[in-house]
Amino acid sequence: MAEGQPSPGGPPSAPSEPDLRADDPGLGSPDGATGTDSMPDGEAPSADRDPVPEHATGSGFGDEATTSVDEVPAPVAPEAVTAPEAGPDLDEAPPAPDQPSPQDGPEPSARDGSSADEVAAPTEQPSDAASEPAADGPPETGTAAVVVVPGLETGDTGGTGDPVDEQPGEPVGEPAGPDAGPADAAPATPWPDDSPTIALELSPSAVAPTVKIRPEPTPVDSAPTPVNSAAAPEDAAPTPAGDVDRFGPVEQVLRRHRAALVAVVALTALVALYVADLVSGDGDIPRGVVVAGVAVGGLPVPEAESVLRGALEPRAAGPVVVVAEQLRTELDPAAAGLRVDWAATLQRAAVQPINPFTRIGALFTDRVVDPVSTVDAERAGVALGPFAQLTERPPTEATLRFDRLEPVPVRPADGRRLDVPGAVRALQRDWLSGSPVGVPLIAVPAASSAVDIRSAIDTVARPAVSAPVVVLGDGIRATLAPEVIASALRFRVAPGGDTLVPEVDLEPVIGAVAPQLAPSERPGHNASVSFAGGAPSVVPGQDGRRIDYRATFATLAEALTRTGGSRELPAVYIPEPARVTPEELTAVLAAGEVSSFTTGGFAADSGQNIRRAAEIVNGAVVGPGETFSLNGLTNPRNASNGFVEAGIIEDGQPARGIGGGVSQIATTLYNAAYFAGMTDVEHREHSYYISRYPVAREATVFDDVIDLKFRNDSPGTVVVQTIWTPSSITVKLLGRKVYEVSSSTGPRSNPTQPENVSSSGPNCKASTGAPGFTASDTRTIRELATGQTRSQTRRVTYKPSPNVTCGGGGDDRENGDDD
Repeated sequence: MAEGQPSPGGPPSAPSEPDLRADDPGLGSPDGATGTDSMPDGEAPSADRDPVPEHATGSGFGDEATTSVDEVPAPVAPEAVTAPEAGPDLDEAPPAPDQPSPQDGPEPSARDGSSADEVAAPTEQPSDAASEPAADGPPETGTAAVVVVPGLETGDTGGTGDPVDEQPGEPVGEPAGPDAGPADAAPATPWPDDSPTIALELSPSAVAPTVKIRPEPTPVDSAPTPVNSAAAPEDAAPTPAGDVDRFGPVEQVLRRHRAALVAVVALTALVALYVADLVSGDGDIPRGVVVAGVAVGGLPVPEAESVLRGALEPRAAGPVVVVAEQLRTELDPAAAGLRVDWAATLQRAAVQPINPFTRIGALFTDRVVDPVSTVDAERAGVALGPFAQLTERPPTEATLRFDRLEPVPVRPADGRRLDVPGAVRALQRDWLSGSPVGVPLIAVPAASSAVDIRSAIDTVARPAVSAPVVVLGDGIRATLAPEVIASALRFRVAPGGDTLVPEVDLEPVIGAVAPQLAPSERPGHNASVSFAGGAPSVVPGQDGRRIDYRATFATLAEALTRTGGSRELPAVYIPEPARVTPEELTAVLAAGEVSSFTTGGFAADSGQNIRRAAEIVNGAVVGPGETFSLNGLTNPRNASNGFVEAGIIEDGQPARGIGGGVSQIATTLYNAAYFAGMTDVEHREHSYYISRYPVAREATVFDDVIDLKFRNDSPGTVVVQTIWTPSSITVKLLGRKVYEVSSSTGPRSNPTQPENVSSSGPNCKASTGAPGFTASDTRTIRELATGQTRSQTRRVTYKPSPNVTCGGGGDDRENGDDD
């Protein structure tokens, strides 16, 4: 009889158990060593898919299959699995206990000690073809076969433990004979409930069996009580328990936590990668780092420094463009005290980020690191000074202006100024970026946002220009027109910032009425000295009378608000006494001579101009603290003022011009003031040395461009006396002598040779040139009252006078000297 067929007239024989031999010690060895476990008779195979029908054979495992509970099973050839017929669904309900079995005969009883989940599945009558192992062909497709092997623990070397009620001498789980029915078979050996169970799932579509380890049940104090043992006898057919999956809840838990397990595995891998990346980047600049637009990520620190220096040092040496709104300027980094701190920059760039998201983000984005710079805030502020003035705009306060005679309100507006500390910080941060550095401006708010401009228009502005104002002088009426009033009227914000206060600019007002009132004034003049006839004499001065315009217009603002009354103001006159009295000048003349100096050697035409200038200067009075100006007294030096054309020097060549020769009186006057101890305010030497003047101690004048000025810092008044002859000019300063003065002239040095010049100009005069040189003069002043001395040295460089040849070339001229 074929294995797995039922005995005639009796219950079906037990199906042959699959061969569980494998190379793994825990499942037995291929050479038949002990430890091969067979499934107990009547054990219901359990799986998470379909149960194995009774007619499925175990030949599908093959002798070579190796299965480990700790490892992924080895692949199984497709032909190693015999496809069973379709069995009942896992969720199919078992037949009722009193339902007859598909075959005649009693129902097999559940084995002792089995739980309800271990009740054998109902058997079906297999066909002969299905019960025989496939010879050489591929297995039939069908439901996966599951073999449950209880008692095997992970790591076991082959034993299953001592089964309860095992019969000695008989193999466990094997039938008594090939034709034996249930009565002849060895009694089923119950397995302890606390034995772990291994489930081998054979799927026809899988390439390897799947091993499942069932969890151990809760141990009991004694042998397990058979399920329904009182209701079903031992030899009765087992009640089908359906395809109850004992591992369903476990698998649900596993499925439920599968995402968490995957996340844990992924997180572990990420942590490992993170640590490896952190360790591997030690000593290098982190990837993705960009410093001032220069990519240095992933480079060793020395190489990164070389790259940065090569890119940034030229930028650091060039000008820095600074912008604020529409204004821009350029700064010299060195002048502003800006420097690159290379060590600190590399240290900042080399910091390895600890945040894993930052490190991962560096794979896709750049991490910008600002270079570290140092700045001298004081020097930077000084360098920014001109730009600060350029950007400064004071706030516009509320005020009024006039469009002709119509008052127009001016609304307040905020001003601005440069935020110098903020600009210094911006320079330190961005000067190496290669882009213009934007610097901040600070708003300067107006203080008059709440001013009532309308009130000022109605109460002051409109009445002020409604009619003229009349100023009453001695016998003269001066009129101040509304147009002048509109140009002179100003408005300022009163303290508190809520009203506008009118103010009057007196300059346009005085300019309008002074010419009208001038005939009512009487000018005064100081006492003077006359040298007519050779002997000095004192000419008395005269006190004058003039209008005090500030006092006159003190009530003008109040008068401007009058609309129906009088708009007249009386002129206020004050006396103007002479500053120099005859008594003072008499004392000056009695004191005698302070200093004197004489020059000569001028031409006749030049002598006329020298004489005219001497006449104007003669008798000039210079009081204490006053400044004498030669141009102020003698200009304009033209024909209408008594001057004639004479020789001058232009571009080192002799030439002609009106007023020529006045430089000689300038030199003479300069030396007289020099030895009187007067303070030199302004003077200039000739460009070319003239031999009749002292070296480095002479002066020239030219129009209003070059002047001779000195100040009287002595406590007494001095009088200037000039003595002219056809061959010489003498200048004396009269008064009380306060200082003793000496002069020391240094040697000539740095000689320069003259050039040869040809000229065809109409005023050309041939001349022999002279070399240029440098010399110095030292003046020593000793105060007679105290004996204190002080010295002053002046260094002068003269150009060489050219050798002039007339009849060719051009006539290039510069500012000349009246000589």
